[in-house]
Amino acid sequence: MNIEDDSALALITPVEEDIDEMSEEELEALAEAEAKEIEERAEIMQTLANSIESKFLHRCGQRASKESQWLESARLYYGKLAISDYITKGETPWEGRHTSERPDINIVRSKCSIAIAQTVSMQFGTSNKNWDIFPSKDDPAPENVVSCGLMSDVMETQLDQSKYSLQCRKAMVDRVVIGTGILKGPLSTGRLTRAYDKLDGTNTWVPTVSVDYAPVLERINPWFFYPDETQECTDALEDSIETHPMSALELKKLMKHEGFRADAIAEVLEQAPQEYRSTTWADFAKMSENNPNLYKNKYLVLEYHGPITKTQLAKLELEPAYDSINEEYYGEVWVCQGKVIRIELEAIEASFRIPYYICNWEKDPASVFGFGVPLMMADAQRVVNESWHMILDNSSMSSGPQVAMQKNLIEPANGKWELNPGQIWYLTDPQANIQNAIQFFNVPNVSGQLVPILNMAQGFAEEESCIPLIAAGLTSPEVGDTATGQLMMRTASTTLLDFMSEDWDDNMTQPIIENWYAWNMQNNPRSDIKGVYTVDVRTSTEYKNKQLHIRDLEKLSVESAQN
Repeated sequence: MNIEDDSALALITPVEEDIDEMSEEELEALAEAEAKEIEERAEIMQTLANSIESKFLHRCGQRASKESQWLESARLYYGKLAISDYITKGETPWEGRHTSERPDINIVRSKCSIAIAQTVSMQFGTSNKNWDIFPSKDDPAPENVVSCGLMSDVMETQLDQSKYSLQCRKAMVDRVVIGTGILKGPLSTGRLTRAYDKLDGTNTWVPTVSVDYAPVLERINPWFFYPDETQECTDALEDSIETHPMSALELKKLMKHEGFRADAIAEVLEQAPQEYRSTTWADFAKMSENNPNLYKNKYLVLEYHGPITKTQLAKLELEPAYDSINEEYYGEVWVCQGKVIRIELEAIEASFRIPYYICNWEKDPASVFGFGVPLMMADAQRVVNESWHMILDNSSMSSGPQVAMQKNLIEPANGKWELNPGQIWYLTDPQANIQNAIQFFNVPNVSGQLVPILNMAQGFAEEESCIPLIAAGLTSPEVGDTATGQLMMRTASTTLLDFMSEDWDDNMTQPIIENWYAWNMQNNPRSDIKGVYTVDVRTSTEYKNKQLHIRDLEKLSVESAQN
């Protein structure tokens, strides 16, 4: 506690004097009460840790089917880039061939790349700021307009420092590939930063470590996110658990962080990492390379966001600044191997929700996690591969003659039965005819009949994925050759992707910016930026208007050049 004036000292001195005047029995009773209070806090901490770890283990066993879908999506997306032991091929029309060595056509990755590029363009095609705030209509005073502009500048700076657009792009990749993109924020957990101070009277600068409590936004890997499995709507999630595989060095760094309990971390580091934890992401570590050491010797840190009872908070001496709708408040608890290493109240008071935002590509009606583009194209990808294999096999067999031999009537002079130029053959029966000993025939080439099947599968891929190639400026089999047809198709090519972008606005941009505004209203010390404002998300509309404007300018340029 920092004592800044005599009044604070006056409040403390009588208490110290009272302690000095206490009898031995009173001191013993006071010590017992303090020991009991410490014991109760330790019990509450242990109860919280046990409850969070129990929830995590339960949820690990409940989503095996969803993780299998993610692995299948990764297999389809990476194709040959995934390890051969991980990929499991289906049956092929030609038995006895090594499927891992056969060439494939990966149409999934190109479709995913188009979807990612289009959604990024819709959000950040005009600038890195895909939002805006305006003064409330109820308070149109000029000073409120100025404050709103200052608030917008502050939020934009904070988001830029948090690499807002980069985190969104990462989440968009997750959304397209495995079906779910997740962002978290704004949080003020605090980041360790390094600065330099000059020693008085010298030219020497020494480094200092401090904590920056600026709000941050993070992309969360869905593999490391375990929400309440009893809900399918993000806003209805009661709590969530995020996992952080950390090395001993990473935990030691947290001991320098004033927001973490250094004594609890020290107790954790006295133990070895629990090895059974490493199996949690065994399949995740095999997606592109079978690396059994990816999460070896890592401590598993669980970050819990969810309700904490008012009684628990009182025992832990945490006082909320607002009245809850019930006897519970939302808090943040970090647990590692049975120890609570951090506990705080929620960053935004009275939000009554977890600080995570989820957007699906295709909604799963039974889960907060969705389906991605690869799963929607799984059948089309398989048909394309099988058709391509048949074309290659038929072309290979029909490229040269097939040979039938009567081995008891003919014998190669060099003892090798393979056909080679200038090879000499002996007739073992002098009365035999060479036509009876060896015959050549050709396999019919039917690749021309197989190509339409390949094209049809690619056409179905466009319908199933709702991502036409023309959206990327490439030729699509579903588009005519006329100029009018091309123009109409280009105009309508991104209609479904526009819908996906609007869905991102509703589930991601809008709530993130609203909560960012709420964080500044609550925590920012600047009074000149505060006021009643409304959030406006203008990404998709802004981008489409820009595209139409460019098209009109191009048309005007052509007409002016002709006249």
